[in-house]
Amino acid sequence: MKREIGLERGHSQASAQSIVPFEQRPTCTIAQACNAAGLGKTKFYELLGQGRIETLWVGRRRLVRVRSLLHFLDSAPADKQGDIGRG
Repeated sequence: MKREIGLERGHSQASAQSIVPFEQRPTCTIAQACNAAGLGKTKFYELLGQGRIETLWVGRRRLVRVRSLLHFLDSAPADKQGDIGRG
C-alpha cells in the first residue's frame, strides 16, 4: 500500500494539503531564512544585530519575520560584485 510522501515523514494529511508559500508565511526559522536569502549564518546574524531584519522570540525559539526579510532583500542595493553591507 502506497502512502503519500508527506505522510511518510510524519506530516498529517491536513498539513500536506495546506503548504503555505514562503512569501505568505508570517515567520520562518533562522535556517529557513538563510536558505531562502542565500546567506550564511554569520552574515545573517550580523544583519540581525544591525536591526536590518526583524525577529521575534516565542519561548526560547527565535523566528524571523518573513515580511522583514523580503523587505530587506527588495531594498538592498544591487551591487555588481553581489555583496551586501561591505565597506
